[in-house]
Amino acid sequence: MLELDRGLESLEVKYLRYMDDILILADTRWKLKKAIRVLNRNFDDLKLAKHPDKTTMGRVERGFDFLGYHFTPPGISLATQTLAGSYRSASRLP
Repeated sequence: MLELDRGLESLEVKYLRYMDDILILADTRWKLKKAIRVLNRNFDDLKLAKHPDKTTMGRVERGFDFLGYHFTPPGISLATQTLAGSYRSASRLP
């Protein structure tokens, strides 16, 4: 993943990687697509695949989930899946 870090650092994007979770932010669609090409190339070299249910592209204004949180312009909250998982776990407690 060091090659991925180097490739993304050379681009005009902001990115955050925690373990196998990656967030890429760009101010233009063109810059984002370029970053995605770097990501795909690195994943292909490592024989990795993106999880289809966890891969999205869109405007930050619409909000997005990352690392169990939901980010929106007004603020940060727990993601719906995080809450649902917590409720499931709590319901199994004796």
